[in-house]
Amino acid sequence: MRPRFIAALTRPGPWMFGLFWALESLSRSLIAAVISVAAYDLGGSNVVMTFMFVIVGIFSVGSALAIPFVIRRLKPLRTYRLGALLVAAAPAIMAFGNLGTFFIGMFGRVFATNCMQVGLSLFIMGYIRKRDMSQSEPIRMLMAALPWAIGPTLGICLYNNIGRGAPFILSAAVALILILYAFLVKIDETPVLKAVPLKAASPITFVPRFVAQPRLRLAYLLIFGRENWWWMIYLYVPVYAENHNMEIAVLGAQLPVGGLALSFCSALAILAPLWGRLMRRIGMRRYVIIGFLACAVMVTLAGLMIDDPWIAIGLILVSAIPLSATDACGNIPFLRAVKTRERTEMAMVYGTYRDMVGLVVPTIFTLLLLVFQLDIVFFATAIALVVYASYARHLPKAM
Repeated sequence: MRPRFIAALTRPGPWMFGLFWALESLSRSLIAAVISVAAYDLGGSNVVMTFMFVIVGIFSVGSALAIPFVIRRLKPLRTYRLGALLVAAAPAIMAFGNLGTFFIGMFGRVFATNCMQVGLSLFIMGYIRKRDMSQSEPIRMLMAALPWAIGPTLGICLYNNIGRGAPFILSAAVALILILYAFLVKIDETPVLKAVPLKAASPITFVPRFVAQPRLRLAYLLIFGRENWWWMIYLYVPVYAENHNMEIAVLGAQLPVGGLALSFCSALAILAPLWGRLMRRIGMRRYVIIGFLACAVMVTLAGLMIDDPWIAIGLILVSAIPLSATDACGNIPFLRAVKTRERTEMAMVYGTYRDMVGLVVPTIFTLLLLVFQLDIVFFATAIALVVYASYARHLPKAM
């Protein structure tokens, strides 16, 4: 059994790609919560911290548009390896602890993520048959769940107790393991290259065709809505908890509440199979509407209780349950809506949601924080969730 499992980790397939994803997830999760705290410490305010993410968001969108040309020039495997190298280099640069190097590291991290996610997606499309996706995706999600469950808490613990550079150095070390693994395993690119378009084209080329299809617009909006909430908690919950010195004692150790909150929210991904059963029973449309509205109620209450941090954080944790339930939908609205002959082109446009939400949400929050206090972030997110729920009414009944 053991030799067979080891063999599965050394040849292209669900377990190899799952391990790629797990190592990348651990490297990224170790500093995911720390980045906003460190940016706040360097900038001195929520406005400056959020504006830093706006600048990085602009670069993120630009890098997403450039990825097809990078793939065409370097091919998928070297693109993935380039991303792995940058995933190691970015936190190492951020560990220097000054505003300039921190910004450079943030830019490198964004470009690295785009390279690795596109590269890994091409590996999966090249080696995993469509009918086997339902078996491979749970493996990938499961192997990413544990890193994201422990990474945020461990990262902030290291930041507070060892030194500001500690989580960044550990993140770089994990990325080095990923690099070694990526260089040691042998991958024949022939099946992967079949998923690469013959001509490199920017997603902008296909935007008009994408926008002309209502169901594709709806799929984009709904996944944007889920990411909206995630950006809100990853930007502000760690900073909010650190500013109120929130810690709890676990087995004699003082653990940061901000990190624990993000770990809890991320760990809820383990429940995806259970949420999937409920979704199939009541229908996706009703399921998504209920999830967004329930989350909006909890986030609104968190904003109202902003002066009582323990209650506010508790309400955020409760809001994570219905929101994480909507994550079980995955990319189903897009996959059901996209035409087979346009799948590659439309997927390029659809994949820009990560970069767009990373630009739009921090920009709106920056403008709001220039006038209002932190509670406006919660209220704005709740209003947005209600809007997303209203659009979810247009999901087909058959889903």
